[in-house]
Amino acid sequence: ISDLTPTTSYCINAAASALTPTITNGGYGTLSYQWYSNTTASTIGAQATPNETSATYTPTTTVAGVKYYYVIATNGGPSSASNCNTLTSNFAEVKVYGTPTIPTDPITATYCATATPTALTVPNATAGGYGTATYQWYSNTTASTAGATSIAGATTSTFTPTITTAGTTYYFANVSNGGTGGAASCNNLNSGIATITVHPLPVITSGTFATESLCIS
Repeated sequence: ISDLTPTTSYCINAAASALTPTITNGGYGTLSYQWYSNTTASTIGAQATPNETSATYTPTTTVAGVKYYYVIATNGGPSSASNCNTLTSNFAEVKVYGTPTIPTDPITATYCATATPTALTVPNATAGGYGTATYQWYSNTTASTAGATSIAGATTSTFTPTITTAGTTYYFANVSNGGTGGAASCNNLNSGIATITVHPLPVITSGTFATESLCIS
């Protein structure tokens, strides 16, 4: 049996490629097949996939998560201590990713300069069913993700903006699940944009004040 592709990744509900090992009967006999799946890279506890008895198998991608697939080929020969009638393939790891979710966007706010700002947050964001959620916050001078600048060190679900300078800055978070390869198109999501406006403190400049005397009426 030739090796199955060790690892493939897909977005949820995407069309998966068939697992297609090259299998020979060893020189004599008629081959039969049974595909199995498991949640770990082990034959222990694996489940036979119903009706999957051909030389190829196309994994399903309807549920986010990871599964391990393998096939056992039998040539019809008798069982023996040498076990020459069956052979088990290697494991094919198939990862299925959903798009990350951001249930709550960061909130727009207005401050006076030097005030204490409230942290921007994307609470309860998820990786989308598989993978690990990671975060990166961005800032921009316009209300757009295009041309935004990543903020160094801002890699958690919360970020506290700096409000020492008057003006308006736009912030958003990007949540990623780490998907690669066939899952690259569903591996991240931007939050909504929070507008943070900072007003300057009033400034009193020195002036000339005249002295005036008044009579009591």
